[in-house]
Amino acid sequence: MKNSLIISFFIFLLAGSPIFLSAALRKTWFGRILDLINPFADTINTFDSVVIDSQGFSYQAGRVAIICGYTLLSLWFLKRSTAKLEM
Repeated sequence: MKNSLIISFFIFLLAGSPIFLSAALRKTWFGRILDLINPFADTINTFDSVVIDSQGFSYQAGRVAIICGYTLLSLWFLKRSTAKLEM
């Protein structure tokens, strides 16, 4: 139980860490890859594009798909973990 909590927290921190990258580093190939796989960055970029740049939601289909996929995967892991605890 303790190890799974530590691993989950580490993965959460790893997923959220690219948000704190500088703007110059986010424009490199490494920063762009992290932006593509990071659901937190996708959320911030989608909010920025819709609110500040006034782009429609149709431009955000890829980002929204990544956010939904991450959410479904997280819910699946949560359900699986709670099922193990109930046994």
